[in-house]
Amino acid sequence: MTSGAVLGDHFDRTAARLGARLAVREPERDWSYSELFAFSQRVSRALEPFAGGSGTRVGLMVPNSAAFVAAFHGIIRDGSVVVPLNVRYRDQELVYYLNDAEPTALLVGPDIVEMARRALATLACPPALLVLDNAECRLVETRRADPVPAPGGTSQPLLLQYTSGSTGPPKRVIRTHANLLFELGRLAAASTGMKAAATIWTSLMRM
Repeated sequence: MTSGAVLGDHFDRTAARLGARLAVREPERDWSYSELFAFSQRVSRALEPFAGGSGTRVGLMVPNSAAFVAAFHGIIRDGSVVVPLNVRYRDQELVYYLNDAEPTALLVGPDIVEMARRALATLACPPALLVLDNAECRLVETRRADPVPAPGGTSQPLLLQYTSGSTGPPKRVIRTHANLLFELGRLAAASTGMKAAATIWTSLMRM
């Protein structure tokens, strides 16, 4: 794997190859790869005025869902860094993480908009606020935060995560595209190995 490899390229190629096949199943609907790809492109377009390119931080505060998948890939498409934020954070907690991460934009679900507005109103340089709703990404409030690139090394930064803070204040952890691609490769190898072992076991049981 080269240091220049990026996770978004893998998603875009997979979406192009699998197209109409099921990607995410939710209680209310199924999402194909093509639908997720189109949703992610709408996120990328909505972020263009606010995401300053490689290393710029963008907060993502939505539950595990198709919207999270689409937004994640929409954020990283232009080289921005995802700052995942827990949807259970209260106003004060959200203010802490936004002050520390300094994102240029914050993406939230419809249920979190008002709480996010309250938190952003307390910041000196708040990010833009966008809402993900019904496969769309629309601007709620334009803000004035300046891009602050995340530090990177030989591989582009991908995620800015935080430790649990159980022994002190939560600390930043930067994860790169190379980190995640390596882990995905190991998971794929392990999955292939498990399938091979299951096939051998089934064959032995039939002897």
